[in-house]
Amino acid sequence: MFDRGNLLRWTIVGGVFLFGVAAAFVWWAVRPAPPSKIVLTAGASGGAYLEFAQRYAEILARDGVRVEVRTSPGSLENLRRLHLPEDDPEAADVAFVQSGVAPEEQRKGLIGLGHLYFEPAWLFVREELRDASLADLGERKLNIGPPGSGTHALGLNVLRVAQIDGPQAQRLTLGFAEAAAELRAGRIDAALMVAKADAPLVDELLRAPGLAAVSWKRAEALQRRLTGVRKITVPAGVVDYKANIPDRDLDTIASLATLVAREDLHPALAFLPVRAAREIRSGPGLLHAARDFPSIRTLSEFEVPEDVVQLYDHGPPFLYRYLPYWLANLLMRLWVLVIPLVAVMAALSDWLPKLLTLGPSMRVQKLYRRVKALEARAAAPGAATGAPELLAEIDRLSAEIDAERIPASMLDPHYGLRGKLRLLRADLHAARTRLQGGVLPPVTALLDERD
Repeated sequence: MFDRGNLLRWTIVGGVFLFGVAAAFVWWAVRPAPPSKIVLTAGASGGAYLEFAQRYAEILARDGVRVEVRTSPGSLENLRRLHLPEDDPEAADVAFVQSGVAPEEQRKGLIGLGHLYFEPAWLFVREELRDASLADLGERKLNIGPPGSGTHALGLNVLRVAQIDGPQAQRLTLGFAEAAAELRAGRIDAALMVAKADAPLVDELLRAPGLAAVSWKRAEALQRRLTGVRKITVPAGVVDYKANIPDRDLDTIASLATLVAREDLHPALAFLPVRAAREIRSGPGLLHAARDFPSIRTLSEFEVPEDVVQLYDHGPPFLYRYLPYWLANLLMRLWVLVIPLVAVMAALSDWLPKLLTLGPSMRVQKLYRRVKALEARAAAPGAATGAPELLAEIDRLSAEIDAERIPASMLDPHYGLRGKLRLLRADLHAARTRLQGGVLPPVTALLDERD
């Protein structure tokens, strides 16, 4: 028979085991703490991507996250780096990618964190070609940007749709600064460049004498034929209102600078670049209104995780709004750990009292069955003749009950047993006295009498 001490020890062992199982499950289910460093691959030196990457690094440093910024030829190279194994020295966690340039197979395993701003596709030509169409540039010397860049990928797609990428086409792959110099020198006829409207090189070429920016005559058709681009209008004078630069409205297509990450990026880190993007890009720009960016409204090339959607719809989680990032993340992780452990402890607090009274309750039930058996024997015909034996058994059972260690919660059944035995003893004494023809003593004497 278990005593209370054994039961308590087994209960503690069971509680520790359940606690350990809950802790192991939480350790398995909850992701490890987010890393304190991320690698952000941007663009070429002097470009907008690199400029924004450096600002991201400054903002995330306030939260104790170090951002390693790496230069890159452009979007295609950034996509390649995102797909490299984590232990590869060239691998990146987050990247700036130009929309519309990622092949379908390279979109897998990546997530979109938001569009950041428009990147118009500027087509600069010599002045005499300012009204030329794409078809007019079919056999001209056209620079479409260096391989690995988003400009190069978009240029190939545009030429493919326009069907002017035949063997007679003269396609150059110079860097943007070199192409600008060649264009100003008259050694090439046209140069494609995807860049934000306030990029220094764009401003320089828009002001350069003898050069002009082409208004794409069928930009709407290109929008419908190409993934990830939109038709936009660059208003006259938007770059320089006083000097009226550009000197006319320019219809063109535009990509969107997009923040892309590996799908295994820790969720706690995903919101930091988005928050930084809001700090940098939430104001108005030359081609967009305030709060137009960052945005996921039209982000369809890459999957957008639900927690990122919630971040855009409802803002960061409560703790992240008012506490430093490291403290909010620690409390969030502890909270996830505490919930199942509290559930286990709550269950134990309910089960432990029941387990502690289980042994005594079983022993009381067994004593009740013995008392019932004595009552049945005492009620049987002729029981008075065997009263001494029954009284002796009652005394033995009464001594067992008195010696039983009963918890406070079991006192009522304990006293009930003792009361039943006293009444049974009194009944047997009365029956024996009647059998012997004697006079019954007072009831109190019968209740207190012991043979």
